[in-house]
Amino acid sequence: SVFKSNSAYTDVGGAISIIGQTVADLRNCVFESNVAENAGAAISASSVSSLSVQKSNFTSCYADHGGESLKLS
Repeated sequence: SVFKSNSAYTDVGGAISIIGQTVADLRNCVFESNVAENAGAAISASSVSSLSVQKSNFTSCYADHGGESLKLS
């Protein structure tokens, strides 16, 4: 999957925001030019049970408060 030019201007997770007791398995993804005002421009994951990211590329992602590619909490 390709996640390109997505944005979250009031929160986290410009491309993907995962919240709660979830199992997430991301493979062969491209995250390009995603933006988040807070953190986690490509992926934000909060309180997840399991998160796996394999064979994926992150390019030109930007977040104002760090975690340009990934924010875990």
